[in-house]
Amino acid sequence: MNRNHYSLFLLFNLFLLSTDPRAQEKLALSHDFIYNLKQAVAEISDGIQSMQAGAEDLRMFMNPKEE
Repeated sequence: MNRNHYSLFLLFNLFLLSTDPRAQEKLALSHDFIYNLKQAVAEISDGIQSMQAGAEDLRMFMNPKEE
């Protein structure tokens, strides 16, 4: 039987949360943190793509191919 260690970790954390009276608040804070992290990573990715496009434009301008 193939056991996924991530699933066991998740079940353990869910068990711990089920015994905590502030679980809903902790889950809401965790959700907000993960959402903000996702947004930040997306913005970094967009920035890197823009930088790469700008670098390609600069390369084409500096080294035009002679036809």
